[in-house]
Amino acid sequence: MTKFAPALDDLGVVAPAPRQRYVTVAFIGTGVQLGTRSAISNTGRFLWERAFAGSDAKRLRVRHQCREGRLRLGSPVAPRASWGTPGQRLSNLTQSLAVGLYMVPLLFCFVDPMGLFAAPSPAFKLPPVDMTDPNRCNLTSSTIGQANAARDKFLDGRFCDLRGRDFSGYDLSGVLLEGATADEARFRSTQLSKAYAPGFKCRRCDFEDAVVDRVNFENADLSGSVFRNAVLSDSMFSDGTNVRDVDFTDVYIGEYGLRRLCRNPTLDGENPLTGAPTRASLGCRAER
Repeated sequence: MTKFAPALDDLGVVAPAPRQRYVTVAFIGTGVQLGTRSAISNTGRFLWERAFAGSDAKRLRVRHQCREGRLRLGSPVAPRASWGTPGQRLSNLTQSLAVGLYMVPLLFCFVDPMGLFAAPSPAFKLPPVDMTDPNRCNLTSSTIGQANAARDKFLDGRFCDLRGRDFSGYDLSGVLLEGATADEARFRSTQLSKAYAPGFKCRRCDFEDAVVDRVNFENADLSGSVFRNAVLSDSMFSDGTNVRDVDFTDVYIGEYGLRRLCRNPTLDGENPLTGAPTRASLGCRAER
């Protein structure tokens, strides 16, 4: 069976180019390094002034050593930081940039780059339901033959009565099923990628061999349904989703989705059609 992996644009995340992210963090590291050097320099100058404020002889000796270039960083007294000649200024700048680049891995350890540079996802808002359309609930298969939900208009089945309907083999990618009722409907080998189905009532439905990836099943009622050999990668099952008596035998689901679904309080029982125990068919441990 083909295994589908979601892209960032499917999840509503716009990630920056790797080079742009690396250069940005490099400049942040450079700024941190330059600020640290400036703070150390100012602190050294303050301590020097306090140490020699009452001694003219020491002050003159230090100034003489500074002019002769004999006072180094290892000397007991540090002179005021200076950029020096143009060649020294270029060397200092190059050193600062190099240190900033070396600080990039350290910054990645403490800062999430996706959280800093990813563009915020736009608010998701559906159009109003057109209750005047008599054919709105007559769901038809897509002729495009791909799972990207590309259509000239929404496939809107919200709040429709789809009980007992047979959608086997249909391409219903991106269908809107919020609040719809489809008890005992057949979705065998149906393409349901990116469907939006919060509050969807589909009790004792047949999803065997169906592609049900990236579907929002938040607060849906799927009790008694069969998902044998179905693809459920990146689909959302909230704690309010009823999955009691569901058969999950041989489903394809990601590790994160599996852990979350195993914590669902309704994940229990035995499917009335196949006799498969719900929790064991998903591969969860006996106790939550």
